[in-house]
Amino acid sequence: MDIQIILHQLITLFLLMGTGFLLFKLEFLNAEFNRTLTKLLINVTMPFLIIDSVLKLTQRAPVSTVLLVLAAAVVLYLILPLFGFLIARLLFVPKAQRGLYTYMTTFSNVGFMGFPLISALLGAEAVFYTALFNMIFNLSSFSYGILLISSGSAQTSRNGAKEKPRLRMLLSPGILLSLLAIVLYFANLSFPAPVVDVVGYIGGLTTPLAMLLTGASIASMNLPEMLRDWRMYPFILLKQIALPLCLYPLFCLFIQDALLLNVSLIMLSLPVANSAVLFSIEYRADEKLATRGVFLTTFFSIATIPLVVFLCL
Repeated sequence: MDIQIILHQLITLFLLMGTGFLLFKLEFLNAEFNRTLTKLLINVTMPFLIIDSVLKLTQRAPVSTVLLVLAAAVVLYLILPLFGFLIARLLFVPKAQRGLYTYMTTFSNVGFMGFPLISALLGAEAVFYTALFNMIFNLSSFSYGILLISSGSAQTSRNGAKEKPRLRMLLSPGILLSLLAIVLYFANLSFPAPVVDVVGYIGGLTTPLAMLLTGASIASMNLPEMLRDWRMYPFILLKQIALPLCLYPLFCLFIQDALLLNVSLIMLSLPVANSAVLFSIEYRADEKLATRGVFLTTFFSIATIPLVVFLCL
């Protein structure tokens, strides 16, 4: 496996986080501005990124292949929350944090690390599979993913009672455009180049801005305290090593397509998605825990991803 691919992505991510860290310390970023920027990311740039991923697809596959990949993705995102809940129980996670741990177990950094890594290791056809997976990822993340994170929310209503997740969360721009992306794919519609470019430019803001926000969140934390979170270390072992190694043989029993198996394995091995931080800020969940999860799983992925790939592929 070419470690340079992972190194390149990790260095880029950490430089972006470092820039956000510095901007926060220099007071160009603050908590209030971060919340405003988070709303922009969740309600505008991330939905545009979802549509952009479909508009720029140049490859089409037989309907049977597409349905197989989508079915595998649906199954994956249905069973991963069960493992996330089990991991939270095994680590004696406080009840208020269980939803966030389940989210971090389920949703990995497909967009920024998954696509380039799978492209380099498995080729263009595998990238197409990943794009299909990404449709279900977005639909799941903006639906029950939000419900998982908001289950530990600190938001309160006007009478002081804790707010419960509401149905309107499921009508966000993210989930509506995730559904639209699936429709656009099967409709195979074409759009003028300027429209595609604008969607791409706006969607392309998501990763750099999200990592700046993650860096700013780190800057607001006590670094020794972040590193002393003992649950993070067994969590990394369970999520990024044990879970892929346990699920891969199970998938082999039901999936005959070797390429699909390999794509599934790598996606299981990726670190926590930076959307964990964005949703935690937006829905007032445990932002610090989400930041620790993104930072530490990304850092240790330099060792965990090659190990899992070496053992299975």
